[in-house]
Amino acid sequence: MTVRLSPTAAGLLLPVHVQPRASRDRLVGEHGGALKVAVTAPPEGGRANDAVAEAIAEALGLARSRVTLASGPASRSKTFLVTGLAASEVVSRLAAAAPGTVFEVGK
Repeated sequence: MTVRLSPTAAGLLLPVHVQPRASRDRLVGEHGGALKVAVTAPPEGGRANDAVAEAIAEALGLARSRVTLASGPASRSKTFLVTGLAASEVVSRLAAAAPGTVFEVGK
């Protein structure tokens, strides 16, 4: 399956499936059309959300402030807004961080 990023006026929306309390922080690959991100943080007090945003920002080489939670604060299925990079650059950097995962920008 493919992870489809949605362009908006503000940036790119990235669907994410979160696995909290993992053994280590990492971008796992595709899960149900979303990027699966495993984080060691527990899902309490927004700590897992912050850890996911940090992991995505690090993979993209962006400041943490460029990756924000757009929807799904209490769900494993979330959407993050990525700003500050061209869509093609986001796709290539995510593909490098999660080998074997196919990313594409929708319309």
